Amino acid sequence: MEANPTQRADFPTGRRIQDLEGYCKTGGSHGNPSSGHRDPCPRSPGRGGVSHQLECAESRQCVYGNYICDGGNDCPDGSDEAEDLCQAWSHGDSMCGKGYIACTNFGSLSCYDVLSYCSQTHPPCESDLDKRICEILISGKLQPLSSFNTEEISQVTFEVVEALHDLFLSQVNVTFGHPDCPVPYTLVGGRCVSIFFPAKVDWGAAKAFCSIVGGDLLTLQHPEDFHALVTHLQKNNMVTDFWLGGFLRNQTEGWTWLDDAPVELGSPFWALRHTEECHKRNITLKGNITLHVNEGECYYYTQAPQNPPVGHCLALTYGNYFYMSDELCLEKRSPLCVAAAP
Repeated sequence: MEANPTQRADFPTGRRIQDLEGYCKTGGSHGNPSSGHRDPCPRSPGRGGVSHQLECAESRQCVYGNYICDGGNDCPDGSDEAEDLCQAWSHGDSMCGKGYIACTNFGSLSCYDVLSYCSQTHPPCESDLDKRICEILISGKLQPLSSFNTEEISQVTFEVVEALHDLFLSQVNVTFGHPDCPVPYTLVGGRCVSIFFPAKVDWGAAKAFCSIVGGDLLTLQHPEDFHALVTHLQKNNMVTDFWLGGFLRNQTEGWTWLDDAPVELGSPFWALRHTEECHKRNITLKGNITLHVNEGECYYYTQAPQNPPVGHCLALTYGNYFYMSDELCLEKRSPLCVAAAP
């Protein structure tokens, strides 16, 4: 089951602030005295690395997130109670409570943990939260909001704008049409595929879109289909994340495609994920004998899907070089559709 978006982050209730200087002096996990380098405050274990602790702006101390803008100066420099910060930090408190924001998705209003919201590349709902708050959470350091450049003026030349215009048109020409396929499909590996990259929706909406244009979310049951699609995306400079027609209804049935065929696990389909934990790999011999491989060597990569899964819907993401991964179904990605058989 996917994480509850309104689940509150756990914060210690006793110690309000940690001294980074002490870590550095003792050579603890937050600093290296020999190199003069000090690391930021401890990170949360969640996705995206958003800090549950934030470093004070001008002092080498950390303050827990639930003590920011609580009416008391926990940072010696007062950066946790700066007026402009607190105006933005307290946004939505009257409706959702401290640390939460009002978030809408297709007209439905809910309260979402601001830490979880900022940690996601594609938040599952819309909010008017000041984006500078997310920048602070992601950086792990308090700073005046006035220090951010909020100007929307682009520094790119008009030649770059024209080049982006030409790129978009070229991508449309190879994704929305082909003489052998109905609009908005193109021919990829012998199948009519709609690569609707301008739109980003949740998995359910992507499936509905494909149905509207006469198809369904794409399935990749054969390595040659997978190779043809990825080659097409890379050749045409696609940098979008896409939804596929695979999902995990429950652990008993496992990952399945929309036609109820099982999703093949392992290479060459699924992405690798880095982990800080040691994972030893095993092989099973005849007689159900299990052995560690390579003398029990530690490996710090695991292959998607995770167990338990990150999410219950199947995606093809640019960040994973268009290998498949298990993702949260409410995140926003583009539909990849295949036309229905005539």
